[in-house]
Amino acid sequence: MIGDSAGVHVVTLSFDDGFERSSIRTAEIFERYGLVAELNVLATGEPDEEWHREWRKGDFSLWNELKRRGHHVMPHGTVTRTRRNCRSRMHSG
Repeated sequence: MIGDSAGVHVVTLSFDDGFERSSIRTAEIFERYGLVAELNVLATGEPDEEWHREWRKGDFSLWNELKRRGHHVMPHGTVTRTRRNCRSRMHSG
């Protein structure tokens, strides 16, 4: 229980890999209900799995726009590549 929030339920949903169409649609749905989306985007290149390459991924322009709209966007991939390649490209605000 947090403070006097008895009866309040918290659910966190996280959307992975930053597929362009689903990121946009998820943001639209969450905005309609006054919610913030958690988007974990694959920002360090394509994984080896063939199925993953079938769908278009978002890019830093889209992800930064979603952040400006109030959503949480976090790049992921290998730790070293993510930190080195993505830190300066994702705006903090």
